[in-house]
Amino acid sequence: MALAAFQTLKTSLWKRKEVSLLTKMKVFRAIVLSRLLYGAESWALSAKDLQRLEAFQTLCLRRILRLSWMSYVRNSIVRERCQQPSMEALLRQRRLRWLGHVQRMDISDRLPKQLLWGRLAGTGRKQGGQKKRWVDVCMQDLKELGMRGKWKDHCLHRKEWASQIKAKVCLSRKELQSSVAIECSNCRRVFSREGDSKRHRCDSIVRKLQ
Repeated sequence: MALAAFQTLKTSLWKRKEVSLLTKMKVFRAIVLSRLLYGAESWALSAKDLQRLEAFQTLCLRRILRLSWMSYVRNSIVRERCQQPSMEALLRQRRLRWLGHVQRMDISDRLPKQLLWGRLAGTGRKQGGQKKRWVDVCMQDLKELGMRGKWKDHCLHRKEWASQIKAKVCLSRKELQSSVAIECSNCRRVFSREGDSKRHRCDSIVRKLQ
């Protein structure tokens, strides 16, 4: 559904040069990402699933910027130009916000909190490697962000909890090695490494992007 929504706007929006990148990204988040990440706050993803989501977002962003795979531009630079966080950061932010929402519920009235912390009597997990549950993924997120200590007390304040998560997630993102984007002034080809630009056979002057 997300791919179909993206392809529908291919001619009417993504290829139109008179539309600004800021407007395109607003539409991308409102229409494409909303369908792609519907209910994502309750997902317990594997590494393979996360890689597929990252690949889909990168493909969409490169098509919006009209960059081919021959441009040799890093994914981190593509996200930076679009001002779009990684899919891992988006999913982590949604999970932790939903975790705080469930934790603020009254355990005597709401079923989601009972299902979150409840356990079946007389049962246990088998020995060996286990699939991660949603709670396990949330606890891992809190540990990596350094928020596992008193998170139950912090999440009681909704706005402070949301702002704290957003700041922590942005600081904890593992971006690729930073590099300077270089663009050929004639053919508009973009390079992420100076070595690639020096081997470029175009006779025009190559300038650095601001």
